[in-house]
Amino acid sequence: MFLTKLFNGIDRGYLIKSYIVAVIFTYLLWQTQEGNHSLTLIIFCGVNLILFPFASVVWDDLISLMTGGMVVILPLPFLIIWKLIKIFLLYTFTIIIAPIGIIYILLANRLRNKE
Repeated sequence: MFLTKLFNGIDRGYLIKSYIVAVIFTYLLWQTQEGNHSLTLIIFCGVNLILFPFASVVWDDLISLMTGGMVVILPLPFLIIWKLIKIFLLYTFTIIIAPIGIIYILLANRLRNKE
């Protein structure tokens, strides 16, 4: 019931895109460790892989709130570098940010269902 409410609160396309990004980033992190796969790394990668979309929701909604939906057009090289930095930071701090996203999604669903 909890997971159903949680996953129904996010657009399926957004969820799939976020999980694809998380899988790619987890794979790249895994490959850079060159055989040094400790239990800590396995847990870190597993938790981040599962929770990454919820951290992304927090970031994307925060930016949308701050910009008021305004679109900023940037040169492609700068945009790619910015996206990679953003993904790296979100992935690194997913364990801290994702609980905020989970609470946000559950509260937004509750408010939406009351209307």
